[in-house]
Amino acid sequence: MHTFDGVVALGSHDGVRQDNGPEPGTPVRLRVVNTDSTPHRLTLAGTAFRVAAADGNDLHEPGEVSRVALRLAAGGRYDLTFPMPPGAVHRREPGAGDPPVAPARAPVLVLSKDGRPVTGSPLWLDTFDVRPGEVWRVALRADNPGMWMNHCHNLDHADQGMALHLAYVG
Repeated sequence: MHTFDGVVALGSHDGVRQDNGPEPGTPVRLRVVNTDSTPHRLTLAGTAFRVAAADGNDLHEPGEVSRVALRLAAGGRYDLTFPMPPGAVHRREPGAGDPPVAPARAPVLVLSKDGRPVTGSPLWLDTFDVRPGEVWRVALRADNPGMWMNHCHNLDHADQGMALHLAYVG
């Protein structure tokens, strides 16, 4: 997903994309990547789905959801799985009157959010959306020595200095 001149594009298309798609009942795994510098909200219409992975890390026994809007951080990725229904499946950005955004599932490794320990499947993220006033406690898997840049994918924030370098050895 990326925005060009105010229009959200999915893949290489900036309008409705119609494919014949797989046969009904075929398992589908759809990876959605937010390449914008701000978060996006999205939902699938036409089928219930599971968030099978976040930032390339599979979730353990994800539950099925429907009529739920997801908030995808800038630079974030979700893998959505569902059996292809007989009718069309639409990716859309929620608008007024749509279901509320699902609360962030924050285990991985997110340890706590706003002082509350996380529950559910461990969630290892390399990108997450910290909203104003939120406090996230996270653990870093330090298994790739070197110098790394932690930064805000919201480019206006990064431009204002929301970035740091983290270096470790061994």
